[in-house]
Amino acid sequence: MPDHSYRPPTTDQLDQLLQQANAAQTEPFPDGVGIAICWDGGDLPGAGGIYRYGNLRDWDNHSIAFTDDVLFKIASCSKTFTATAYAMALQKDMIDDDTTVGDIVRPSTLGSNYLDIPLRSLVNYTSGFPADNVPGSGTQPTPFPVPYEVDEMFGFLRGNPFEPEGTTERYTYSNLAFSLLGWLLAEKIGHAKFAQLITHWIFHPLEMNDSQYTPPYIKGTSSTESQPPAAPKMLPRCYTYSAGDNGNDGTYELASPSSHNFDAYYGGGGVMTSPRDMLQWLRFNLGLNKNLPDSEALLQKLHTPTTGVTAGTSQLCMGWFMTPASALSPAMLYKDGDLAGANSYLLLIASDAPGQIASPAGVSVMVNVKGLTVNGTTLATWIAKKVMAIMSGEETPSV
Repeated sequence: MPDHSYRPPTTDQLDQLLQQANAAQTEPFPDGVGIAICWDGGDLPGAGGIYRYGNLRDWDNHSIAFTDDVLFKIASCSKTFTATAYAMALQKDMIDDDTTVGDIVRPSTLGSNYLDIPLRSLVNYTSGFPADNVPGSGTQPTPFPVPYEVDEMFGFLRGNPFEPEGTTERYTYSNLAFSLLGWLLAEKIGHAKFAQLITHWIFHPLEMNDSQYTPPYIKGTSSTESQPPAAPKMLPRCYTYSAGDNGNDGTYELASPSSHNFDAYYGGGGVMTSPRDMLQWLRFNLGLNKNLPDSEALLQKLHTPTTGVTAGTSQLCMGWFMTPASALSPAMLYKDGDLAGANSYLLLIASDAPGQIASPAGVSVMVNVKGLTVNGTTLATWIAKKVMAIMSGEETPSV
């Protein structure tokens, strides 16, 4: 790892950074937009911190206090929780590196196309499933039932709607792979619901007591359509931003507190968490919060590449991506999340010995808006990289 000295960001630095992000928009952030930044690290003096920017509104459009227990949807950053549950199941000898889908479910439960896929390939992006972060992947039924529940997901896959290609040999970003993995883990471990598994195994031990999974849509009847659930008490309004044409002002549309594919897709992206809980999740991954059993062994599993397959230049870990070290920069672990009403990013310096030596520094960013960018980079990603540059002593970070 290149030599760096790390320091926490100051409030003035973060104020200036968010002012810069605000100035980069065609119009200032409106009332209701909130951004939470958390940071910590083994090489930082003192404790980590939380920074909040913006103003929040409840679902009746009343102003509410922006406190450390307010909830944000974190979208695909949820995959880091699913990956941790997988690593914990390995550590408990409930599964092993060679366990396949077919070792957990009967052939009558799932299509034969998927039974030989190793669980490891579901967690490290080598499932062979089509990339489903783009339209037209064919990984969900048409017409699409709302809410999309786990029984319907298994019913769809029972018909072998697609055939995996290049399992263990090529990278594809698959939300379905993580969602399937989550429910396979719940089945193997004996929890009726994947969300209950994560709550008992991860949220409670790490004292992430605000964290929960987004409630699914309320199923309609023969004469009524499915409806969004009531927003959890501490979840403020969230939005999707659409940029205007030719420099015109964009629009902020109110996003649902849920998503149509929950609860089936909880393994891929259903976590809501607060700034104070996200700081604990960051601390666990930095090697500072060791409240999970065998946390040192867990981090070694989670933060070590598990395949020679890469996503561009990034190596593939369990749920995480890793950029290799260079002459100018240490190796870094990262994960992003983007969903209606949510944009998030986790970024940490990779430890030289995961689980044994704390990571020097890490940052997380949560935004309650999808679609905001700075210079073509999603807002949470831009902020996280800028904050890491501040913590590393760089003045002009690249993004």
